[in-house]
Amino acid sequence: MNRKVMLLLCSLFFCLGMNVYAASNPYSSKGPYGVNCTWYTWKKVNEKTGIFLPAWGNAKTWYTSAEKAGYSVGKTPKKNSVVVWNITSYGHVGYVERVNGNDIYVWDSDSSCIDESDKDYIACMEASVAEETDKACKKNAKLTSCKFDANEDVIGYIYLDSVPKTTTVKKTTVTTTTTSTTKVKSNNNYLSSLSIDIGTLNFDKNVFEYTLDVENDIDSIKIEALPEDNSSVVTGIGEFPLVVGINEFKISVTSESNETREYVIHINKKENEEIKIVKKKNDKRYILVVILVSVLLITILIFLLKFMINRKKVK
Repeated sequence: MNRKVMLLLCSLFFCLGMNVYAASNPYSSKGPYGVNCTWYTWKKVNEKTGIFLPAWGNAKTWYTSAEKAGYSVGKTPKKNSVVVWNITSYGHVGYVERVNGNDIYVWDSDSSCIDESDKDYIACMEASVAEETDKACKKNAKLTSCKFDANEDVIGYIYLDSVPKTTTVKKTTVTTTTTSTTKVKSNNNYLSSLSIDIGTLNFDKNVFEYTLDVENDIDSIKIEALPEDNSSVVTGIGEFPLVVGINEFKISVTSESNETREYVIHINKKENEEIKIVKKKNDKRYILVVILVSVLLITILIFLLKFMINRKKVK
């Protein structure tokens, strides 16, 4: 009987644990689908921020549990937050490291994305001579956060920049206070990279205008850009059509403090060579017609003058 009571008390403690800050990871590392996403996300949040999250149960309940516990929550994707997905009956969570437009970059228990910009990985792949050595490079590669759609199957985001804190129990009296730590918002609105798929820009973050000539057979341009600060929002990227002549594209970077900087790309699409040749021919014909008409008019004028002079002589 005592054993049953103890088990019941343990179960109640776990259920009520959603408002208790766990000094160590309260979740099992293994779940029904492999690595437990709640264990992984709790661990990743602690590694990245030093925050000890409460025990909130299944992933699907994290959003409402966090809101009740005094955490700031919302539907807008932000860096340094926990994304809560409405996936499976248990839900799913991950740590959002950065945001770029409608893309979130998440440390997720289900994904292992390779940092393809890592120098060691690049050198390994360049030296690789077979599929087996490729696999070895990928196995030992440095991992990074994976890209996801910011709105797909998302319940919401738990923001970690401002975290509520509770006091400990003193004797028989429990005193609970809530404070918040507000991070100073970054004003960094520079780009760290800017590229196009139809040429090279020689990007420099302090150069804000770029001009490039392209041939007439280029019909579209794809613009890619990343902010220097992951809290900044970049707009004006994507794929766009090109017309003959000057095409102007503006890429805006808005910092966390809502300050905007603009980069501009001018693409001069050349005229079709065949059309240019036809125009030149038409121009030549026009000039020839003008010359002929001018000669004809001068001839007529000379004839009229001679006629008038001869008429006067006859009189």
